[in-house]
Amino acid sequence: MRDEIDYANIPWRNKRFDPAALAEAAQTEARMETLWRAWHEHPGRKTLIFCCGIAHAEFVRTWLSARGVRTAAVYSAEGTDDREGAIEALARGDLDAVCSVDVFNEGVDVPLVDR
Repeated sequence: MRDEIDYANIPWRNKRFDPAALAEAAQTEARMETLWRAWHEHPGRKTLIFCCGIAHAEFVRTWLSARGVRTAAVYSAEGTDDREGAIEALARGDLDAVCSVDVFNEGVDVPLVDR
């Protein structure tokens, strides 16, 4: 599925996209519907979802949870789910997905993840 965010309209500041503008573009019902279609078209049991910020991770977790997906959100701020506990729960099959913000980045190897 193609990402429909028009990044040309998101300001670039301090060598990264403006976090508030990026979150606003990412936290949409239409984008979640695209994710949901991809979720069903590409089956998996242990999913890692990369989110652009804490609000986005919370939005995705809430949206998926409302559809019966057992989801945690991990990030480096107050309110995060326990990172190690979330990965262990994912490995055991007690969680279906982990929404991550700047915790699992490029080059990370999480062998148990299949989507």
